[in-house]
Amino acid sequence: GNGQPCLWFSQGCTIGCSTCDNATQHTMGKSLCNSTVQPTLPKYAWTLNRNVTPGSPSDTYRHHPWRAPGTAPVVDACGMAGGAARPGGGEAVFAATHFAKQGDLGSQVLKAAPTGTQWAAGSSVEVALGGGFKHGG
Repeated sequence: GNGQPCLWFSQGCTIGCSTCDNATQHTMGKSLCNSTVQPTLPKYAWTLNRNVTPGSPSDTYRHHPWRAPGTAPVVDACGMAGGAARPGGGEAVFAATHFAKQGDLGSQVLKAAPTGTQWAAGSSVEVALGGGFKHGG
């Protein structure tokens, strides 16, 4: 399956909750646990839905993990193949290989690739993210 390295994540996780539901793909602006935790990411750092008013009904990503880093749970530190035990809608379907299948936990099936970097819990670190979307047209 093309894009398989991008399919290790946790599905159904929102800020301020203690667990993920492993099913919900998009909360449409709702917390999955009725949390009152508010997003902390400044608007200049948003990469999705950038032209909406923060907290408005159109701000449908406000409870997603990237809007308040460190305040949402994960299913597994290394992600779950396909994000859930069973494929949901959309394209997050993990094609079974001899390495892993949909629903496998990364910490149990992926080989370690130590970098020598160690981060202390609660510390501030500089990170970077790169994304590419190769949709023709």
